[in-house]
Amino acid sequence: MHRMRGIMKPLATAVSFILLFMVMCAWAESPQVDFSGTWIQDMDQSDAHPKFMRSLGAPNDIMPGGMGGMGGMGGFGGGMGGPMPGGQNAKQPAANTPPPPMVIKHSGKEIQIITTMNMGGKEMPIIENYTLDGKDTVQETAVPNSQEKSERKTKAKQKKNKITISTKTTTTSTQNEVKKEFSLSKDGKVLTLKISNQTVTNGMSSRSTVQKIVYNKQ
Repeated sequence: MHRMRGIMKPLATAVSFILLFMVMCAWAESPQVDFSGTWIQDMDQSDAHPKFMRSLGAPNDIMPGGMGGMGGMGGFGGGMGGPMPGGQNAKQPAANTPPPPMVIKHSGKEIQIITTMNMGGKEMPIIENYTLDGKDTVQETAVPNSQEKSERKTKAKQKKNKITISTKTTTTSTQNEVKKEFSLSKDGKVLTLKISNQTVTNGMSSRSTVQKIVYNKQ
């Protein structure tokens, strides 16, 4: 009898560990939060423009002229467009009028983000596709008005209700990094996007901005 008890005790412990391992595996393989939907910018809750950051990290003034709803495609930032300035003659949207919706199509580790950029008063769709595997995707592109080429590294990953997309573009004299963090509310109805943009020229930080944009699901 004592011998049976001696066998059953380690057996029960082993079974407990196996069950715990199965639960952990099931949790790890559970489907990620789905960001799919049509998203309308909440103008009252969003920053109107990117804000300059001081060297110590404190917000300073807004960026002159703004950069549009999602930071635009200025400089080496690339990334999701959103409306951006189209020059002095471009048609400007009315105050507190949200830009065209952002559409997200999300399935597993694949995500497509469609935004709209304003160019000279004309709306142009910007379609971007990412794989949320946390791996670098490297592209080499020509620098405008130069024979130089730039290297662009993009990395996208998801952790539960957060998606992070970072893009780093490097030339011989300039390095620009844009980081976009998407956070989805528990009820799936509010999407918050934080955009940080830092440009380093000749080894010295020359510009750093941050912007928060809030979207409501249509």
